[in-house]
Amino acid sequence: MSIIAEALERFGCVAYGDAKVTIRTNGPDNPLAPPSRRWIGGANLPTLGGSRVNATEPLAALAINGDTVELRLRGPLGRIAHAETLQARPADLEQVFPIRSRVRFRGVGFRRPDGREYYFKTRRIDVILDALRGCGFPVSSLNQPAAKLWRAIP
Repeated sequence: MSIIAEALERFGCVAYGDAKVTIRTNGPDNPLAPPSRRWIGGANLPTLGGSRVNATEPLAALAINGDTVELRLRGPLGRIAHAETLQARPADLEQVFPIRSRVRFRGVGFRRPDGREYYFKTRRIDVILDALRGCGFPVSSLNQPAAKLWRAIP
């Protein structure tokens, strides 16, 4: 493989022969690629041990890549706390919902069919819900409480 082909592959491109290059990234070069979006905020997530971990902003990241959403803790905190990472497609979630509480919590909730809930703390609730709705996720517009926020259940 040539040096140019190796460099192109490293940056998400694929080279075919010496003449043709196809870009796999988003943007004007590839308008058909699904958009990627990312937000930084806080989170309240279930842990592998059966309890929950709470992280303030900026210790959590929510990313939408195509038809997949990922909510995880940033840095070593996720490993230390044994927090679960939510990685799901639209069929993997029962509901995505806004959480707007005056006192306790504002953000976006994700509920799996098994009842596990993941919460992302943010003020950009409507922007995130619109992005998820556009990717085919089951988004509800009804506010719901963060029912598992302070409970020791996932």
